[in-house]
Amino acid sequence: MKKFFIVLLTILLFFLLVFFAGIFSFQKTLAAANPLSLLSITSVNAEEFSKEDLQKIDNLTVEEIHEYLDPTLIENGIPTDALDYVLKEGNYQNLINQYVDRYESYLSGKGSKPELPEKEINQIIEQGIQKYKEDTGENLNVIRIQEKVNTALNRVEEKIDQVSENSVVKAGMKILTNRNIPIICILAIIGIAVLLILLNSNIVKSFFCFFLATLSSGFVLSLFGIILKSSFFDEFIFLIKNRFEMFANTIFYSGLIMLGVSIFFLILFLIFKKKRK
Repeated sequence: MKKFFIVLLTILLFFLLVFFAGIFSFQKTLAAANPLSLLSITSVNAEEFSKEDLQKIDNLTVEEIHEYLDPTLIENGIPTDALDYVLKEGNYQNLINQYVDRYESYLSGKGSKPELPEKEINQIIEQGIQKYKEDTGENLNVIRIQEKVNTALNRVEEKIDQVSENSVVKAGMKILTNRNIPIICILAIIGIAVLLILLNSNIVKSFFCFFLATLSSGFVLSLFGIILKSSFFDEFIFLIKNRFEMFANTIFYSGLIMLGVSIFFLILFLIFKKKRK
C-alpha cells in the first residue's frame, strides 16, 4: 500500500508540474503581451511611453497581413501594393491589439464580446487608397476594397467565434486567468514533495521520485512546445500569432528547465546512493 501511494504521488507531482508550467506560461504571456489600448495611445504623447511599454505591443508584420489578404485582393483584381499604402495609414496594429485584448477579456468572463472596428478600418483604407491614387494616378474603388477587406476580417472573426463559443473554452479561460491557481499549484507541489520524503524510508528514494516526475514533465513540456511551434496552428492564430509563439517558446523552455532539474535530482540520487553503500 505504501509503494502504491508513493507511485500515485509521483504521478500526481508530474501532472502538477506540467499544469503549473502551462498555466504560468499562459499568464506570463498575457501579461507580457498585454497591448496598449487605442484610447491610451491617443490620449497621451508617445514620448511618455517607455521602450518597455512599446515592446508590449504585438507586432503583426506587413508580410503576415499580405499573406492573408493578398489572395482576396488578387482574386478581385485589386493591386496588392495598394495594401502597403493602407498599412502606412493610422494605427492598424493598435486596432488589432485592442480587439484581441477585449476578446481575451470576453473569453475570461470579464466583458462582452467585442465587434470588429469596421468604421476605423474603413477610414484607414480610404486614407491609404487616396494616397495610392495620388502617387500612381490609378483610381481604385474604395468601397469595393473596404467590402473585400472586411469580408476577409469577418472570416477571421468566424474562426475565432467557433472556438470562443465553446463552453469548455470559456470555462478553461476562467481557470487559466485565475491568479490564485499558480500559487495553489506551488503549495500542492511542496506538499506532495514533503509527503514523498515522509513516506519513503530514506531521502535517496525521494530524490529518485523527484527525478522521475521532473524528467517526465520536462519531456512532455518540451515536446508540447515543439508541437505548438510547428506550422499546424498558423491558420487559426492569425490575430494572436506573436502571443501564441511567445506561449509556445515559454512552454518549450519550461520543459528544458524541468529536464535540467531532473538531471540535478538524478545526480543527488546517485551521490546519496553511493554514500549509503
